[in-house]
Amino acid sequence: MNILSDFSESLITEEKRQKEKQTEAFEITSVEITPLDKLDGVVTNTGQVPLGVKTLWIEETGTPDSVRKFDIGEIIAPGNQVNLLDIVDFDMDSTKGYTMKMISDRGTIKTFYVNSVGSSSLYVTARSIPPTISNSFDATILMRVTNNSTNPAAILNLTPTEFPTIDDSTCIPDCSATYVSGPTPSFYPRLKPGETAAFTWTYTIEGINSNQIHFTTSLENGIPSNTATTTVEVRDILSALESGTAISSLGLQSNGVDSSILILHEETDRTPSGQYQMFSASPDGGSNGLKIDLDSTPATFFTNTGSNEINIPAGDWVTSLRLQSEAMPDSLVGEGEDMIFHFNTNSEVQDNSEGSSDRDIQGCASFTETVQVNSSSDDAEQRNPSGTTDTGSSDLEMPYDGNEDQYVGMRFTNIDIPKNAIISKAYLTFRADSSDSDSITLKFDAEATDDATTFSESSNNLSPSNRPRTSASANWSPENWSNNNYYSTPDTLLNSVIQEIVNRAGWNNNQDINIFVERVSGSSNDKRRADSYDTGGGSDAPILTIEYSVSGAESPTYSANGGPHGSGAYVFNGVNTCFRSINDVSSSNGNDITSKPDTTTLWFKTAAAVGSTDQHMVAFEGSGTCPSCDYYRIFLEANTGKVVFEFNMDVGGSDTTTCKSVNRYDDQQWYHIAAVRKSQNDRCDLYVTDLAGNTLETINENVNHPGTDSVDTDGKWYIGSNSAENGNWFHGMIDDVIHWNNKELSASPEVLELARTNYGIAAHKINISFTKSDFVLGINTETIATAIDLDVPFYDSMGNGVDDDSTYGVFNYTIPLSNVTMSNLDRLNFTVNYVESTPNVWYPLQLNFKIDDETHTPTSSLIQIPPPDTPFISYWTYDKSDRLEVTIYNVGPEGSWLVYQGTRAVFKDPDGDVSYAGIICSVNSTESDPCNTGGGNNEWRVDEDRDSIFIPVDNIGKIYFWDIQNRPDRDVSGGTEIPAGEYDMFVFINGYDEEGSTFLRNLEMGRVKVQD
Repeated sequence: MNILSDFSESLITEEKRQKEKQTEAFEITSVEITPLDKLDGVVTNTGQVPLGVKTLWIEETGTPDSVRKFDIGEIIAPGNQVNLLDIVDFDMDSTKGYTMKMISDRGTIKTFYVNSVGSSSLYVTARSIPPTISNSFDATILMRVTNNSTNPAAILNLTPTEFPTIDDSTCIPDCSATYVSGPTPSFYPRLKPGETAAFTWTYTIEGINSNQIHFTTSLENGIPSNTATTTVEVRDILSALESGTAISSLGLQSNGVDSSILILHEETDRTPSGQYQMFSASPDGGSNGLKIDLDSTPATFFTNTGSNEINIPAGDWVTSLRLQSEAMPDSLVGEGEDMIFHFNTNSEVQDNSEGSSDRDIQGCASFTETVQVNSSSDDAEQRNPSGTTDTGSSDLEMPYDGNEDQYVGMRFTNIDIPKNAIISKAYLTFRADSSDSDSITLKFDAEATDDATTFSESSNNLSPSNRPRTSASANWSPENWSNNNYYSTPDTLLNSVIQEIVNRAGWNNNQDINIFVERVSGSSNDKRRADSYDTGGGSDAPILTIEYSVSGAESPTYSANGGPHGSGAYVFNGVNTCFRSINDVSSSNGNDITSKPDTTTLWFKTAAAVGSTDQHMVAFEGSGTCPSCDYYRIFLEANTGKVVFEFNMDVGGSDTTTCKSVNRYDDQQWYHIAAVRKSQNDRCDLYVTDLAGNTLETINENVNHPGTDSVDTDGKWYIGSNSAENGNWFHGMIDDVIHWNNKELSASPEVLELARTNYGIAAHKINISFTKSDFVLGINTETIATAIDLDVPFYDSMGNGVDDDSTYGVFNYTIPLSNVTMSNLDRLNFTVNYVESTPNVWYPLQLNFKIDDETHTPTSSLIQIPPPDTPFISYWTYDKSDRLEVTIYNVGPEGSWLVYQGTRAVFKDPDGDVSYAGIICSVNSTESDPCNTGGGNNEWRVDEDRDSIFIPVDNIGKIYFWDIQNRPDRDVSGGTEIPAGEYDMFVFINGYDEEGSTFLRNLEMGRVKVQD
């Protein structure tokens, strides 16, 4: 791509409009080849300024003279998309790979790979599931691919080769692997940096005992050496249990680790100065591993030393760390934040990162309100013409009972829908009280009133003369009903009826609606019978469901890296986009701002100067009819562009506290706002900070109103709007909205540290280094490589604590190195250090570092080096004068037993054809000789007729083995004992769990030392 680089450089010389370039962002979200072999895909403007796509360069992988240039000249508005097929005419070959660079008018370059992985190797591993299998059973070949490239480009259409390369040349006389299926999936449409894709193939294996078949997996148009190999071994069925194990092979797993992968382990014995171990063996730290507070404890890891020189060829050294960020800067850790919205992902429902889902928010495009009849007097029947009304019936007979037609009424209370909301769905759900199949048509309408009252048993209480009906109505001919089943009207049946109610001049949130049912057609006594409130305590009463939007409101548009620190943020169009809380503001939801103090902080950036309408960034609805209501707001003032924090404590009165900036902040720059409602009197503080961390204004308002000091909020709260006041839509971007329900932040250090915290691509900085160290003291003797001040992005813990593996991000960094030679007296030392803050500029968040976690996917923290000629020796040492002891940990989800058949310890001589093994003799024995065949060891012993003791979840099992010999048995055969030396050790564990499922697990222990 040197040619591309030359051309690109000539396009990036202009320096004007650099501010706009910082706000420009776009993504190539998909690429495909049309049936006519044309390039197609989607380009999305994820920034907040118009995107001018200037040029697209395309180069066929491996063919430098194939560079093509396309002049585009297409303008894409923020949030909009364009199809590549509409702007580029390029013939593609699905068997070839391509590197593409798209360049904007402002010089922004986006590189992406199609059917290609670029010029760097990816982290590729292969596993066979299970690794050993009986003749004629199926094995699954699993390939995992992690985009660990230092180039931050996504890989599009990541495609594995159609079949793995199969090597069965070692089989005597012969063996075979017959293709069944795969690859599944056939490709990954888009693999972002740090993400992992998994592909599987299934083969039927035929062979005799000890046959081995090798599968090498790779990628289409990948680096030729970027492969991974795994082996399936055939063995005879020894028991019915093992036959079942082969049958359930898809549920098995292998934790083997090849010699190029150094897992970071939590053990600290036999290392210089008690640092951590690093070697090629499966993570064994349990389901949570070890969490290191990297901000306070540098992490240093050492390999062991053996008797051989180790040569590591030239290639990529990949650091892959599992990291999790603290949510708050140091001064605010543990201070009880109630709501955090970092907008790290694009989702209609935004999770509250503090962890409480009842405080989640959703886009204003559509809301759902579901209300059930909730009292005996809120459903009723009125017979006609007698006028007799009953509110206590056990069923609602629509529309006939006791030889008379009747009205059926249902009252739904506290319907939280704003005035003039746009109704998209409105329907009723009933539970059948009997089986009915009569042919009838029912009419539905509502009481034409602003706030409907409950029913009574007075004569004619449901009649139109007492309760006028809406002009809108709808008819329904229900299907046949079966007793106790649920039936709903069509989704939109009641749209016009509900729309008429919410459009009334006197309608407000949390008012009540009465729905009526009467006959249109059907013979006498034809009906549908539904459960009423008085059936089963109300749980089966009718339900009203309404879906609506607010004054045509929509959800804001997501910008993946348009935030203040390259983070995700949302773009609000100033017309009809906002977020709204799913639930009402309440003390149980942690956002009840009735009592002081409170603090709300956020980042914002306007798209243009503020016009004649206030623009609300955060707004809490209160009691009363807005604008004469209690409220709590942060907004930009109309015409002035000044930031205003204001709260009202007296409905329609003058008990209002206002903190207003002196300067205007509608200049399309990022600003951090901290609005503080103080605990003293009715005071407020307002802090404005710029992106460089400079405090621009501090506003303090000291007032003490004579009336109440409560802000009685009882509705929803909004970001980007105040729906209760005709929108007040914000125009620009908002990020990192945080709220404390019972805390006032101090100017320093709390507000200052928060404003200088990076929740984007550089939340932390770390240093990493590889050195050679001496064996005894661990003193560095030669520096291999270092990387300083590496930016680490924000990995949101989502309030779930340090044990939630899903919240640990994968940080990958690649260093290309020439060949490295380690003597038999050298240790390889890997160290990662946390970089402290830059005073008055940047405050890093605390950083958790997880190692040795057995359940982390795709893997625990590791270092991947080019395959060495000799593996680094592990920290396992076996003294032949003792019984071999291997400790396992049951991570669950079920307790388990181990069985004699198949549980073995195997030692493979790396330089010869002889291997040695030992048979399990006991589990958790307390005897001096754990393999004693009698006496007190009977409780722990394992043999052909006796399984192990039960190993519960989260408990360890110490497995003891008979002597390690070339013919393994119970020390009676006279087999040759394993000689001292270095061996590759494997432990095979066979067993079954409480659910009856069998398992076979292969634990690779790495290169171990056997001593006399």
